[in-house]
Amino acid sequence: MKKFPSGPLLPVALSVCLFFIIVGAHWATFDRFGSDMPNWDQWDAEGLNLLAPWFEHDHFAAHLFLPHNEHRVVVTKLHNLALTLLDGQWDARLESVTNAALHAALAVAFWLAGRRWLGVAPVTCRLETSAAPDAGWKPALLQATLFVTLAALFATPFAWENVLGGFHSLQYWLVLLSFISIVALPFVRPWSAGWWAAAGATALALLTMGSGFFAAAIVSCLVGFRLIRRETSFRGAWPTLALTLGLVAIGWLTRVEVAGHQALKAKTAHDFFLSMLHSLQWPAPRAYRWLAAVLWLPWLLAAWRVLRGKNETRAGLTLVALGGWVLAQIVATAYARGAGGDYPASRYMDTLAFGTAVNGLALGWLLEFAAMPRWLKIARGMFAAGWLGIFAWGVYDFTHFAIAVEMPDEQRFDLKAEARMRGFLATNDPAQLAFDEIPYPDAGILIARLSHPSLRELMPVSIRPPLPLAPAAGNEIFLANHASQLLLDSAPRRGLSPRTAALASLPTW
Repeated sequence: MKKFPSGPLLPVALSVCLFFIIVGAHWATFDRFGSDMPNWDQWDAEGLNLLAPWFEHDHFAAHLFLPHNEHRVVVTKLHNLALTLLDGQWDARLESVTNAALHAALAVAFWLAGRRWLGVAPVTCRLETSAAPDAGWKPALLQATLFVTLAALFATPFAWENVLGGFHSLQYWLVLLSFISIVALPFVRPWSAGWWAAAGATALALLTMGSGFFAAAIVSCLVGFRLIRRETSFRGAWPTLALTLGLVAIGWLTRVEVAGHQALKAKTAHDFFLSMLHSLQWPAPRAYRWLAAVLWLPWLLAAWRVLRGKNETRAGLTLVALGGWVLAQIVATAYARGAGGDYPASRYMDTLAFGTAVNGLALGWLLEFAAMPRWLKIARGMFAAGWLGIFAWGVYDFTHFAIAVEMPDEQRFDLKAEARMRGFLATNDPAQLAFDEIPYPDAGILIARLSHPSLRELMPVSIRPPLPLAPAAGNEIFLANHASQLLLDSAPRRGLSPRTAALASLPTW
């Protein structure tokens, strides 16, 4: 049997394929269901506290670091400010397009690291003690399974809020920067170029979301564990420990409590643990809570192996640390948004998907160890097949619901909201926004945001007033229709067939 090819061209080719599969899937989803209109949190975090201060020269730096709810979303703000300056308009479509590239970059990074941890390519690390890669079918099968699993987790739109929301790059930045921090910082030589790069990613994670300091906490635990096990020296560990403990202290001391969000917190232990259980069972269908134990069993076995072993591989240590980071995120979400013990919102599912990827990779890593009886190898293989079956079942179920129900509902809402916004921007009549379908929970506050001339000038194509057109003197060939959303049923229909709907708040000729 020929050895599976593992030369430099194969991982590059597969990485490019994985990147464009994910980017293409995101773009296709947005093209079908998305809107370029700023929505909800964007009017505060981006409009009031980013774009208006920038263009009006109003204490921009102070506004940049103002918390948005419990978070300081500085990285997302700078990301979207750069896009606005390059594009000349405030366009949620462009934001979502670049967000797709962020998500795909995370998948590629996980893919390249994961194939090394599975023994497809050697890892240059003095901690590595695993056997050489198999020369037969096993590396090929593990690599193919990892590729398909990551494509399913990162390309399918179960986390549709993040796919359609330009502001939701904060979710991608959080996971990507935390991944870089945990994978690199505990193992690189202090003060080297790699150490500074990983330290920068760890610091930037604090400026993504309120839980951004969890990456520093996990790194400090991992470095401390290695120090206790004498796998590193205090001289090699103290710079990383000092940095990460300092970042944890900064993150904890600068955390923000929002009075209006107290009702969203878990009020009882029942709500807290039920919310955690619902996150742990993802992506298993909701009726099967007990599958949480099955889906997280690979990580638990990997953690047990790492804790009881000595001179453990870098792969095992990193997988356990990444899974611990996901668990910390789940605990924080269950506390801060666990009222009623409900199921996680779609915007949290990308973090849960990352946890599923870690468990899948831990399962593949455990399959690498061959020192066991034949019957146990068979049982191990059957469990792996069952785990993948549950994973595929759940991903299909959540994705189908998102495509069939959730995103069409969001699209219908956005189309109506765009019409309301066009009507208001063209007339300044507050009655145009006196509806439930507007892109902000309060019409009065939305009107106040739109009182900034700098923001009005940045409105995207779907809602900004069109350039005025008028017929030449004496020209009666072209007749105008201008249907206000408020009077759509009785609007003029010159030249329109009975089956053609009038365009709300858009002049036609």
